[in-house]
Amino acid sequence: MLERQTKMAKLLFRISAVAVMSLASYADTHAQERLTTRRPSSILTPPPSSSLPCCTCLGEMPTLDLSTGQTSPVDSLWTVNNTSAYTTPPHPSWITGLSSAKWIQPVASPLPGNIPAGISSYRLRFNVPDCTIPMSVSLDGKMAADNKAKVYLDGNVIASCNGPDCFSTSGGQAPVAFNVATVQAGTHLLQVDVTNYASTFGSDTPSGLLVSATLLARCQNCNQCPSIGSFDGANCYVGKPPAGTTAFIWANNFYYTPVAGNQCPQPGSWFDGANCFVLTIPAQTTPFIYANSWYVNSGCRNQKQTDVETPPAK
Repeated sequence: MLERQTKMAKLLFRISAVAVMSLASYADTHAQERLTTRRPSSILTPPPSSSLPCCTCLGEMPTLDLSTGQTSPVDSLWTVNNTSAYTTPPHPSWITGLSSAKWIQPVASPLPGNIPAGISSYRLRFNVPDCTIPMSVSLDGKMAADNKAKVYLDGNVIASCNGPDCFSTSGGQAPVAFNVATVQAGTHLLQVDVTNYASTFGSDTPSGLLVSATLLARCQNCNQCPSIGSFDGANCYVGKPPAGTTAFIWANNFYYTPVAGNQCPQPGSWFDGANCFVLTIPAQTTPFIYANSWYVNSGCRNQKQTDVETPPAK
């Protein structure tokens, strides 16, 4: 009898152990499911910074549009309070007509949404590259905000509007212009802190931001013919010898063959005992003859002309 009771006790113990392990496995499995199926965080990754293009040739003026509302409904460039900013039609009292810029706000709404009183920080990151062709970069823009705003570039105040009406032209202060004459190469942060006021009854009110701004690069220009000649669209034209004579280069000088043995009718030229000397070619230029005319390469060209003609036999 005792032996039977002992066996029964051992069997019950084993059954209990299996049940406990099964429950633990079930709990662990569902815990993993909860971990893998939980909702994603509502904090959005800021959009990538925009970059001003480099010049591809001298004298270009590339630009970068930094205006609000270039994409809809979510602005692809600007964020607000480290999350998405949304485009919105303007409130009836808000200014319009700042180029193609559109109003943006902190809430996703087809109409201007009511925002609690306080500060909303709108931000945009952009990059000015260090390019092969040097360029000077400036920032120009205008903005409007409901109710008041401060504009910063890299933490420095570049414009402000003290409100309470920074959003209309009828009795208000909008638009507010801002300018930065020199923007260095590197990554920059353009920030507008917009302060919204509550209504006289303390309720939430509409608030938003409108920015029309452009980053402008003026790429290094080039004096095509800094030493001699006039630019003809490809090279620097120096001159043409008198009719019936031949232009040539000798000992880094421009010459032409004389007329009637020793005559040099070209003004400023003279007979050197063999030919007519015109002028000495500046050392920093590359001379050549084309269509019986004297030329030097443009100062803005990297390639060198190789078809320099030899003087005629004396």
